[in-house]
Amino acid sequence: MTRIAHAHFIESLKDVSLNGRIALITGGSAGIGAATAIKLASLGASVTVVGRSDSKCKAVVEQMKSVSPASSNAVLTYALLDFGDLKATESFLESYAADTPRLDFLVLSAGGFSGNDSMVTPDCSRAVAVNYVSRFAAVKYLAPLLTRTAELSQDGIVRVINVGNPTLSGTSIDGFRDDMGMVKAKGISWFLKLPSLVTYANVMIDEFAKQNPKVAMIHIHPGVIATDLQAPFPINFIVVPIVKLVGDSVEYAGDRIAFYLTKYDCTGRFGRGIYIGMKDEDVPFNWTGDVGADYETVMKFSQRVLDQAH
Repeated sequence: MTRIAHAHFIESLKDVSLNGRIALITGGSAGIGAATAIKLASLGASVTVVGRSDSKCKAVVEQMKSVSPASSNAVLTYALLDFGDLKATESFLESYAADTPRLDFLVLSAGGFSGNDSMVTPDCSRAVAVNYVSRFAAVKYLAPLLTRTAELSQDGIVRVINVGNPTLSGTSIDGFRDDMGMVKAKGISWFLKLPSLVTYANVMIDEFAKQNPKVAMIHIHPGVIATDLQAPFPINFIVVPIVKLVGDSVEYAGDRIAFYLTKYDCTGRFGRGIYIGMKDEDVPFNWTGDVGADYETVMKFSQRVLDQAH
């Protein structure tokens, strides 16, 4: 089924031209983010990848240049950033929003887990900062630019994709409310609280979709992809090797995300979050908690962490 789906994505993208379009890819130095960046570049888009490794980012830029159509005159570049450093993340996003004339595609792919890591603010661990709060910051700071682009775009195709697993989300924050930043969680409780990151992301996507109804906000499950996932013991010794053995290629993930960025029909779905499972099925996000109060709690927590980073 994956091979059939991949062929469908490739065929759907065959005649797509992204000349003049601009994309920003977080976590773009490797894995799914890099594959997405290279695919978008091959379609003519100007792409900036953001990552921590200078050598890896340079390698991705060279790959993008090798596939970018000469006629596109695309700008292909990179920025170095550690998304665990929230102050630096905000500074980068502010500068990018001020210096970039338009932004058609924002792909949030930065992530990784290092176990019971350190706190980056009094209320937030590094895991939550890297895998969620930095993504919240990206949408917050770039939403006005995305909206302006949508207003000027002839086809209105301006999209945000959060790469995650919307199917893992809870339907309230009751299990996470006492430690939303995972600063108290240790050992097994740390692993048990990981779904909170997906729950926050689902809330973020839905809330920002309401605030920015001209921009399609999508949270997508990439599938089981053979990447070098940064993960703590025992995941790094048990799960990662299995995923590498049976997982789909990063090229498949990149083509699939490019399809959802450019060809997926979002008609009638603006103003609310769009959730896509690993088999391309719609994932219902049926919140059982107090929608207004819970959403407000998540958004206030996210902003409070950013404020604490200063």
